[in-house]
Amino acid sequence: MKKISELLLLSIAALLATSCNDDSGAVTPAMISNLQAEPQEGAILLTWDNPTEGDYLYAQVQYVDPLTNELKKVNVSHFADEYLLSGLYQKNGAYTFKVYSVSSTGTVSSTWEEVSATALRVPPTVTAGPPEPIQLSVDMLSSDFTEPQEGSLANLIDGNPATYWACLWSSTSDSYPQWIQIDLKEPVQGVKIKTTNRATTGYTPSVVDIQGSNDGVDWTTLGSIAAGTIPDVSNGVYETPVMSLYPETGATFTKIRYTVNKVVLQDTWPLWCMAEIELSKVSFEVIDPEA
Repeated sequence: MKKISELLLLSIAALLATSCNDDSGAVTPAMISNLQAEPQEGAILLTWDNPTEGDYLYAQVQYVDPLTNELKKVNVSHFADEYLLSGLYQKNGAYTFKVYSVSSTGTVSSTWEEVSATALRVPPTVTAGPPEPIQLSVDMLSSDFTEPQEGSLANLIDGNPATYWACLWSSTSDSYPQWIQIDLKEPVQGVKIKTTNRATTGYTPSVVDIQGSNDGVDWTTLGSIAAGTIPDVSNGVYETPVMSLYPETGATFTKIRYTVNKVVLQDTWPLWCMAEIELSKVSFEVIDPEA
């Protein structure tokens, strides 16, 4: 009877053990490690080290969306060791991530790796509008380098490519930079300048800065024209791209200078002329998603 009781107890113990094993068929996952968060423009990149041994099927990234307060869960295959969360804004603040390990039995780890980060600012979207021609008048033009014997500033805006403005050749003319200044009636965000060469060659500006100012004392370069860009041909026409600092700084200007630093025959015939100059203003639409 005693043996029967012992056998019965052993059977019950085995049965319980089997039952426990069935219930505990879950396999504890091996853990990921070294979780890092790299803030990016409008995104956060998570990286980690996958376990080199043990049971590991995938990582589960969990975070709470600060806008909706909703818990998000994203599964990342064991073939990957990173997760990029994009479409974020710096203004939304910090995201806190918990990364769990999951085994082949679907068992989620009871511990986790945790890290917090804030996305970098998403830059504004800037769109340039169409150029709007500005009607120039002689009183808007000036230069300290006009030749008194020929080529007045009025010739620059008479619509006749056969007439021209000439730099100061009757005295020292090889001192550069030299400039033509345009005083505007209202501030502009950006400009485009179109020029027409004199009806001959060898008098063409080569290296040019387009500059802006509001007081006529401090000048800021909006853009430059490199050597070889303006064609040295009779009545050659060149139009600059949009020259502006507005998208980056919000700066506007009421005075514009066409500043010549070198001419095509700088070493042998350092003179320049211009038949026509036209100025257009450019305005920008700025949409800031972080505002």
